[in-house]
Amino acid sequence: MSKLYKYQKVTDQYTTYTLITPENDPELDLSSVELGTIDGETYVLIPESETLPENQPEQIYESIVYIGDGYDKQGLINNFKITRKKSLYDRKVIIATSLNQVLGSYIYGYYDSGTQQTFQALLQIDTVSIEKKTLIKTIFPWIQLCLTYYYSKKTEVINSNMPELITWDFTQFDAVKPDVTLEDLIES
Repeated sequence: MSKLYKYQKVTDQYTTYTLITPENDPELDLSSVELGTIDGETYVLIPESETLPENQPEQIYESIVYIGDGYDKQGLINNFKITRKKSLYDRKVIIATSLNQVLGSYIYGYYDSGTQQTFQALLQIDTVSIEKKTLIKTIFPWIQLCLTYYYSKKTEVINSNMPELITWDFTQFDAVKPDVTLEDLIES
C-alpha cells in the first residue's frame, strides 16, 4: 500500500521544481511513483512505510497536499495510464468500464454465464434433489455480494472528480465464495 500526495509543479527559466521523494529501493518494491498530472495537479505515490522529506522546494511547498494512505499502487498506476489526457467525463467512463470488465472476469472466472444459466435451470427441475438445490442457492448471494460492491465502487467513480483514485479488489470475496461446481451437481 502507498501514501498519495498531489502538488503543482513550478517551472522558471532554468528549473522545473518537483516533489522530492524518499530514496527508492526497487528490490523491496519501495519506490515512489509519479502517476501523472491532471488539471495542473501532479499525483505521486510513496511507500506507506516512508515519509516525505521535509526539504521540499519552496516554490512548490505550499501546493503539496497529502491525500491519504492505503492506496493500491498498481491499481492507481493502471488507472492513470488508461485515462491520460482525457476529459473528466471520459476518465469516468474509462474507469467505470474497467471496473465492469474486472467484475465480469472475476465472477465469470468462477461461474460463467452458461454455468449460471444451468444452475438456474437445475433449480426448476423437480427431480433435482433438495440438497443440490440448496447448494446451488449458495452461489447467488455471493454473486449479489460482488454486485453490491461493484455498484458502490461505480457510484464512487461517477461522483468523483478524480476517478483514477478509486481502486477495487474483488479477491476479498474469495474467502466467502461457495465451493460449488457444475460437475458436483450433474448426475452421471
